[in-house]
Amino acid sequence: MKKILMFIFLFIFSFSLTGCFNKGIDYEVAYDNEGVFGFKQPNGGLKLFDNAYITSKDQLISLCDEWGNQSFNENEEYYNSDLAKLLRTYDDEYFKINNLLIVEFETGKGIYSKVKRISVDENDLVVTIKQKELNGVWTTEAFHWLMIIEVSKENTSSVTNLKVNFE
Repeated sequence: MKKILMFIFLFIFSFSLTGCFNKGIDYEVAYDNEGVFGFKQPNGGLKLFDNAYITSKDQLISLCDEWGNQSFNENEEYYNSDLAKLLRTYDDEYFKINNLLIVEFETGKGIYSKVKRISVDENDLVVTIKQKELNGVWTTEAFHWLMIIEVSKENTSSVTNLKVNFE
């Protein structure tokens, strides 16, 4: 009798956990490096770019213009940077089947950051970034880290918001 009750308990318990695990969607990290996507200077202050969920080339170009990113301006020195060259590869054909995530966050030299999972939760696309302290002695100055992440439109059709969580 104990074995039967234990089996029933385990069976029910295993089904109750299936809702807790979001398998996640496939993604490709195309750029993972120190950097800033752009900034604004409202009212004499400084506002750095945060995150974006991009669904078209026009939206990408508009975002670059809005945040002072010169990736599409041939007359700027920044035009030949690795990031600018990458951003210009995302054309109308790319956006027919894919979307783009731009994730920027502040971190430190002694911290390793890696995308752990990307999942859809109703209308939210949730990027989970795992951070780990590196061994050794590190300086504590902060800097910005930038990730360009490619995802399929098929997997993100219901998405309207981008959330970034850190573990």
